[in-house]
Amino acid sequence: MPAQRVHQVTGAVAAADASALYAVAYSYAPFHCPDCPASYCGEHWAWRRFDDCDFSGIEGRCPDGHFHVLCY
Repeated sequence: MPAQRVHQVTGAVAAADASALYAVAYSYAPFHCPDCPASYCGEHWAWRRFDDCDFSGIEGRCPDGHFHVLCY
């Protein structure tokens, strides 16, 4: 991981800023919906596993209906 990214991640974690952490890489804060902007626990996401040819992972919708790939 490049030094700049390490500083971005540590800064976001130190500030408890899920939006900044998501901005570095969405996989670092899959619980965060940047469209709301809000963070939700797993019970609040309507999620499903997908397996589309070469890609597989988990996609979901936040309680407000915003679609995101949560991880792959």
